[in-house]
Amino acid sequence: MGISGVGRANERAERYLADVDAALAARGVDDRGEIVDGLREHLLAAIASATGAAAGSAAGPAAGSATGTPAGPAAGSATGSGPDDAAVDTAVDAAIRELGDPLAIAAEAAGDQLAERTAPAERTAPDRRTPAWVPVLAIVLVLVGGLLVGFVVPVVLLVAGLVMVWVSRVWTPGEKVAATFLVPLPGIALWTVLSVATAGQQCSTVTSGIDTQTTCTGSGGMSAGGVALTAALGVLALVGLAAAWTLVRRAVHRTAA
Repeated sequence: MGISGVGRANERAERYLADVDAALAARGVDDRGEIVDGLREHLLAAIASATGAAAGSAAGPAAGSATGTPAGPAAGSATGSGPDDAAVDTAVDAAIRELGDPLAIAAEAAGDQLAERTAPAERTAPDRRTPAWVPVLAIVLVLVGGLLVGFVVPVVLLVAGLVMVWVSRVWTPGEKVAATFLVPLPGIALWTVLSVATAGQQCSTVTSGIDTQTTCTGSGGMSAGGVALTAALGVLALVGLAAAWTLVRRAVHRTAA
């Protein structure tokens, strides 16, 4: 068996493995080193098998020359050419065909990796089959509780709505944050405007017999700063209402899916 035949086979195997490694790297496969090592073992085993078979077939002609048989085949093998090199080349070709195209190997490995990454998430993903009225009620409680936050009972409603929002499996964490800080904005805006409007008023109550009269006096108008503040609060209220509507629509869509 000539050394050149095995050397050429090893070079072809390494070129093939380099192509596989490049394809795996392009696909972002994490364990591509292990994959390439496994393919290398397979190719080296194929080369070793072909080399051993060629050596066994050459033993017959060599023994024949000791009895006077012409040693032509043996002499040919000693030069590194002849059917032995062809056998190794054939074995490498067959092994590479068996392993397949590098791009196909990379695609399969990437698919397996993706399946391994997503399978645990699918097994542990929360069940979002929640009745549609539950998330709707949560948003309504937050909205109404914010609008009537100046009273005791609505505060309880606001807290209850926020609890329902955060324990719900329908919304993402970001959406829950939006429900917490955006949905109560209409109520906050309303109470701020009322506070500003009544800040300059003075009220007095007069009781005469069974009649009670309350009279309030003020500056008689809203300053430019008050108007600007009211407009800004109106925008915030619209943002809160839009957030509430968006969250309700998403919840209904997801529970119906």
